[in-house]
Amino acid sequence: MFRKGWNGYLRHGFPHDDLAALSCTGRKSQGEYYLTLIDSADTLAMMGLMEPFAKTIQLITTVLPNFDLNVNVSLFETNIRILGGLVSSHLIATEKLPAYRGELLPLARDLGNRFLPAFNTRTGIPYGTVNLRHGVPPAETPVVCTACAGSLLLEMGTLSHLTGDPRYYNAAKRALVEVWNRRSYLDLLGNHLDSQSGVWTATTSGIAGAIDSLYEYLWKAYTVFHDNDLYDMFVQAYQAIETHGTRDGWHVPVEMNTGDTGSSTFANLQCFWAGYQASFGELVKSTIMVQRMAHLTNQFAFLPELLNIRTWTLTGHADNPLRPELVESVYFLYQAVKEPGLQEFGFELLKRFYEKAQTQCGFASIAHVESLYKNDHMESFFLAESLKYLYLLFDPSNDFNTGSWIYTTEAHPVRVLVNRLRPKWDIPRPRPIPPLRPPRDHPDASPRVRWAHQACDAREWRYVRDHLAWSKPYTGVNWVRHWPNVVPPEGIDMLRRAADAGRDRRPVGAGGMLNVTGAW
Repeated sequence: MFRKGWNGYLRHGFPHDDLAALSCTGRKSQGEYYLTLIDSADTLAMMGLMEPFAKTIQLITTVLPNFDLNVNVSLFETNIRILGGLVSSHLIATEKLPAYRGELLPLARDLGNRFLPAFNTRTGIPYGTVNLRHGVPPAETPVVCTACAGSLLLEMGTLSHLTGDPRYYNAAKRALVEVWNRRSYLDLLGNHLDSQSGVWTATTSGIAGAIDSLYEYLWKAYTVFHDNDLYDMFVQAYQAIETHGTRDGWHVPVEMNTGDTGSSTFANLQCFWAGYQASFGELVKSTIMVQRMAHLTNQFAFLPELLNIRTWTLTGHADNPLRPELVESVYFLYQAVKEPGLQEFGFELLKRFYEKAQTQCGFASIAHVESLYKNDHMESFFLAESLKYLYLLFDPSNDFNTGSWIYTTEAHPVRVLVNRLRPKWDIPRPRPIPPLRPPRDHPDASPRVRWAHQACDAREWRYVRDHLAWSKPYTGVNWVRHWPNVVPPEGIDMLRRAADAGRDRRPVGAGGMLNVTGAW
């Protein structure tokens, strides 16, 4: 699947940002800076495709000697996709390509330097848009989303570590701290604020878009850089969301100053939260959230962008651009509990990508999760995140399935710095709050997942796992990679009929979901 999407982009989409997967042409989506090429490069290495990875690095440095481009780009998107892709590929190539001579690092540094004018505000909170040649556009609004200002530290901090230049780390951390300092007395954040005045312009809080990755970076950046300021903020922010931002177990938008419910809307982007919880040991809550997402996949082949959880109806945003957040959480929870049922669920998600989104030259975004009509677009994150997490889920022995790598919000791996490599501008101090991990003897410390068969064709999964293994099961991914080419369509249909006969497929709205969660 990755090879098809990648080759489709190179043949039909390059040198544009993305592939238009229905018309098989190139498509501009960001800054025309070879977005899919850079964003997906490290996936090649993580899948063991080292020769294409080396050729991709050579291609990047050939077509893009620097970022002297007269284009206005999103600081946030360019940071997580382009800068993240460059520093991650540099780290991997340094370790795994003997002939690599650090060609990507000057390119990453050039891009980081072009980010810095965006931080020249009275608060240190950056503008949301920057021109890569001229700096901040003259008419640029000072209003920026919370995640856009607070989700820069992993990429820019890693760049500081690699170059020895603390400006990138300091700018990104100051922006994050300035946003955090404007939290409400409930320790909640709004979703947009004025970068010049520091005043909130939108006070809806939650874990959905415009805020989501800020919470993610508090924990992950602390893990990478060992900066205890980040740990303080992480604990307060997480506890505030779990205290004020949930209703009957669902995370919903709330007003940051009062905690009042804003709407009964569930957003697809919220699915990352379960994987986030699993990464620091909140396994029970993580399992419950993934379970609810699994039940939703009984009703929809793909989760919609927005869903009203009071009426269980679509809200008008019924599309899905092949987002990775659900796959991401399944992957991180599996890393924590090693429950085979999570692989069953991941296999079902993989099949839906393969069967419902595939086109002649790639994979297309879903325009409507009920009709399954397609949009003429393959987002770069489908290759950079969705397929990457699925691959790692089925390859437990992969070198990147270790605690020495932390994944950015765009799934770019960066190395955790050991204490002797701490940046000199980070002054250590004792951890102020006990960790959130449950004690080993806690009855919920190792939950078992027994629900995955309700959301997937478990029998087909076991057949593929046990009978189509080209190597020993659980030691590689050939047993998944060759699945669609080895099992004939009539065999798949037979397996599905057998699976349907052996399990209950009640629709979510007919009692399945409400019996699990209770009516709200």
